[in-house]
Amino acid sequence: MKWIRYVSAALFLLSMIGLILISCPAPETQAEIPLILEDVTQGKIVLTLPEYLRAGETQEISLRIDYDPVNNEEDPTAQLKLVNRLEIGSLAVSPKGEGHTLINPDSVAVFVWKVRKDYTGSNSGLVWLFEESADSERLLILGRKIVLQTRDILGMTYPFARGLCIGGMVFSLILCVPFIFRRKFI
Repeated sequence: MKWIRYVSAALFLLSMIGLILISCPAPETQAEIPLILEDVTQGKIVLTLPEYLRAGETQEISLRIDYDPVNNEEDPTAQLKLVNRLEIGSLAVSPKGEGHTLINPDSVAVFVWKVRKDYTGSNSGLVWLFEESADSERLLILGRKIVLQTRDILGMTYPFARGLCIGGMVFSLILCVPFIFRRKFI
């Protein structure tokens, strides 16, 4: 019966290592793009993407706009009306459709999309950002192609693999319980 203790200890350690590796956050990449309006740089745009998507998990894509107009002294109340959209193939995206916001000078706007895919594959799409004028005419500020690769772990989604590791830890503890109580009372 000694081998049961060794097997349960090994199962517990492997499950713990797997759980730690699976729970680490996915790395992100950032692209900084100048915000050019009327042929003048008036701030910056920062696009943050995960390096890869994890199958079965929800991850974020964000677009941060720092608006710092050059001619702020002439009209300090000039607001910029922005419209954004994320178009990407077979991913579940939230929120869907277009987002609208007004941004004041020397301020920041952040658009966040939550994306999810339950199986592996490559996904390409576009991030759109428009300036909307007073007469509802749209001027393109950003149209950026993005490619996201979805990965799984040994053919399983990440939440399923995480549950399997937790189940392995619980099972190994159940196997060890008789040996723990036998030593204390004898």
